[in-house]
Amino acid sequence: MKIKIAAVQFKIKSFYPHFNLKRMEEFIKKAKFKKADIVVFPEAAVTPSGGRKKFVDFKKKYKKHFQRLAQKYSISLIPGSFIEGEENGWYNTTYFIDDKGKIKGKYQKIHLAPIERKRYLKPGNKTSVSKTKYGKIGIIICWDLVFPEIFRELIRRKVKIVFCPSYWSFEKTRPSSTYRSEIERVNSLCQVRAFENEIFLVYTNAIGKTAKGKKLIGQTQIASSLCEKTKRLNDKKEGILYAQIELKDLSQAEEIYKIKEEIQKDPKKE
Repeated sequence: MKIKIAAVQFKIKSFYPHFNLKRMEEFIKKAKFKKADIVVFPEAAVTPSGGRKKFVDFKKKYKKHFQRLAQKYSISLIPGSFIEGEENGWYNTTYFIDDKGKIKGKYQKIHLAPIERKRYLKPGNKTSVSKTKYGKIGIIICWDLVFPEIFRELIRRKVKIVFCPSYWSFEKTRPSSTYRSEIERVNSLCQVRAFENEIFLVYTNAIGKTAKGKKLIGQTQIASSLCEKTKRLNDKKEGILYAQIELKDLSQAEEIYKIKEEIQKDPKKE
């Protein structure tokens, strides 16, 4: 099956959700014109909350908004992520919404970045697999990319494509840290996760700066399990990365590398 994916990279205006929502619809229109099947946005695409209660969605209004857009444009959406408030806390949440506007999957970020853990968010506790007309699709968010275990759980559930909305910025953690090394780290993680799990990995990041002035690194890309050159957007420009993927290519990778076969044979290798 061939699937055309539109991965949107743009500058998110912190604390201006209405502005960002308007821009997101413009990107959806462009993707529809290019006959994309699935549009995916970065983490915090509606707005980073900054721990502010006024930017937490307690009424599921953003979910409903994107359901209407998916139905209006007859296109499947992963609308980045936004903070939803529930009775027991706030969660960094995303959805897979099909082209009829129906919710096919929900994911609450499991592996929170240190600043999220320390301040205001609660971690989710289960992986997300969406049963769609394109097959089984998994969703993770940003810092989840660091943890191979979540990918192993997804492939046990027969996922072929993993989407990773992200809001990854550079932070100097030690004297030797560089902006370029952060980019190389993310690119390496994307390529390795796609290869070692024999999947397609759609990584979608923002550009510009966070509310605290940290530079977002971009690198929106679609990585394959086959040894092919990965197309990426750099950290300079907004845009939509289009890619038509073919699921049968995964079968070719499985036949060549036999990684899943080896894992299934020896569970300890998970």
